[in-house]
Amino acid sequence: MQYGDVSLSESMAEFSAGLYTEQTMQTRHLELSDNVEYVFKVPAKSDAALGSSSVYNSSSYVDIVYHKGAVVYHMLRRQIGDKAMQDVLHAWTTKYGNDFATVTNLRQVVEKTTGQNLTWFFKQWFEKKGKIQAEVSGRLVPDGDQWLVRLRFHQVDAAALKRFKLNGNVFPVGVGKIGRAHV
Repeated sequence: MQYGDVSLSESMAEFSAGLYTEQTMQTRHLELSDNVEYVFKVPAKSDAALGSSSVYNSSSYVDIVYHKGAVVYHMLRRQIGDKAMQDVLHAWTTKYGNDFATVTNLRQVVEKTTGQNLTWFFKQWFEKKGKIQAEVSGRLVPDGDQWLVRLRFHQVDAAALKRFKLNGNVFPVGVGKIGRAHV
């Protein structure tokens, strides 16, 4: 068994649960809580690549494998689009089902299904720690009964990750309040 295979089961299961709740309950709560769990509970020195052997012995195993892993799959979904992600999941389960597979096999299915070279994405998130250094500044702008969040994003080490898509979807900006991101 190759290291990194755990992300094909546990991370994918958590991602699928988030996708299900988003589509059936019209809420991204699980995806957002996964992100918060990982970002705020795993210090940079304790982080590990999803495909690294060190993830198995990490004191942050649950936060990395379940929470970070699910967020990585959501980022992949945003990179390739919802329809393409559905196609990838269908192709993946058709080809591998309950059979042995590796992260490399997943990358190959994603690339074949989408026609995109996503080696850079898999290297960044499955072979490297993945956390980026960024500066984010913003302000709240009233918009009727809700708030718009206007953000400015600057990647500190642009060479570390050349392609990064911010999610411009809805995210919480306060207790009981929902805002829209304008990037």
